[in-house]
Amino acid sequence: MLTKKNDFINGYNKIVKYVIIQAINQIRSNKMALDSRDLEEELKDKSTDSDRRKAIKNLKDEIVSYSSNDWECGITFIHEDDFTDYCEELAYDCGYLENLKREQNPLSFCIDWDKWARDCRYDYAEIEFENQTYLYR
Repeated sequence: MLTKKNDFINGYNKIVKYVIIQAINQIRSNKMALDSRDLEEELKDKSTDSDRRKAIKNLKDEIVSYSSNDWECGITFIHEDDFTDYCEELAYDCGYLENLKREQNPLSFCIDWDKWARDCRYDYAEIEFENQTYLYR
């Protein structure tokens, strides 16, 4: 009986891991996180749509007014809809949950990631780009 329960949990964890990987890939393919270095390349590319170039230039001008070095070194702009997922990844990457591996411990599903994202949001600034809100620091 215990084996069936473990098989069920392992199967469930594999499905959850697959869904998470698919979501991350979708976010990456939709460019819901932007990098200032990529935007700079678009700005220099003459084939970039003029409206997009204008939006990138306005974004760059606003960021550079605070610190020009940040734009050059690279700033990641996280779409507000993806901020909770970003904060979850951040928690694991920073080692806050070092002994709590997603695929092995169901406790990770009990964490209130929305609350964690709200708490993290205080360290980020918001900026509008092409009628979308992004967070960065």
